[in-house]
Amino acid sequence: MTDEKKIKQSIKILNQLYNPDKTNICAFSGGKDSIVIYDLCKKTGLKYQYIHANTTIDPPGHLGFIRKYYPDVEIVNPKRSFYQIVERYGLPTRHTRSCCQHLKEYIGKGCNVIEGLRISEGVKRGQRLKKLREPEQCDTRIKDKKHIYPIMHWADSDVWEYIKINKLTYPDWYNKGFNRLGCVGCPLANQKQRLIEYKMFPKYALATIKAIDKNIKAGRSLSKFFDNPYEAFYWWISELSIQNHKCLKLFEIEYEKEVNRILHLLK
Repeated sequence: MTDEKKIKQSIKILNQLYNPDKTNICAFSGGKDSIVIYDLCKKTGLKYQYIHANTTIDPPGHLGFIRKYYPDVEIVNPKRSFYQIVERYGLPTRHTRSCCQHLKEYIGKGCNVIEGLRISEGVKRGQRLKKLREPEQCDTRIKDKKHIYPIMHWADSDVWEYIKINKLTYPDWYNKGFNRLGCVGCPLANQKQRLIEYKMFPKYALATIKAIDKNIKAGRSLSKFFDNPYEAFYWWISELSIQNHKCLKLFEIEYEKEVNRILHLLK
């Protein structure tokens, strides 16, 4: 059973850090962690805005799931889709997260933003959260935006047990082998997970390749390193550095055939 102390502590954090003089937002991705913080925010009885930032590359049917089961969540659409961002700025990586900046992080200027990040989610994220003395931090890029992490010390088992006990509705993708739910092909996920997602949803890969092609033909960032959109996509899912990728050219790889082979893409 989910530790009752953890639940009480999370609700206490929400009550203590709630600011009636500001807009208080519950960031709702529709994944398991955001479903828990949504329910915890409801339990406080305080006034929150529940917002889903549409990344334009959520798994198929995800927006429909949110509209059906969490109708009070406002879905906010970005100025540019993920593919338009790739076309304009190039491919995002773990170090250059242009997608997050334009698709999610712009929301919340001057607000308190409740998020479901947890220490146990990954090594790098865990290290960053462990450095926080309090379950909150201010965003230096977006003026006066405060991030609040009420379940940062919860384990996966705590999250699932809470969902089960409170009979909360969650996306069926978790029953189909997904451990996490977010953007399809997210560069912050490991290579194995990204390949699984692109094999399941090949149209997302093809749309990304088309956006890469437009970036290259316009002489933008990717054109400095690639003249073939399939080569750029191959590099992107390989987790190699640009320098190490260049060594592969010695083997004269047919990138279009190789990408289609790996992801089972149909032309």
